[in-house]
Amino acid sequence: MNYRYDILLKNGIVADYATNTEGLMDVGIKHGQVVELAPDLNPTQAKDVFDITGRYVVPGIIDIHTHISTWIR
Repeated sequence: MNYRYDILLKNGIVADYATNTEGLMDVGIKHGQVVELAPDLNPTQAKDVFDITGRYVVPGIIDIHTHISTWIR
């Protein structure tokens, strides 16, 4: 079957500051990229679906954990 999304994250709290978008939404991902942000995307269009109710999604941030040494100025 040809799916619209490889992964669909349902019911996440999305904070996408690149598009100034915040709220309860679904996130459709295809080939490792976010292709759609919208409420109530169709789960039959996705290969894998994950219910992430109550969890935050911040597209574009890969790893926000970092260690900054004192020698960096």
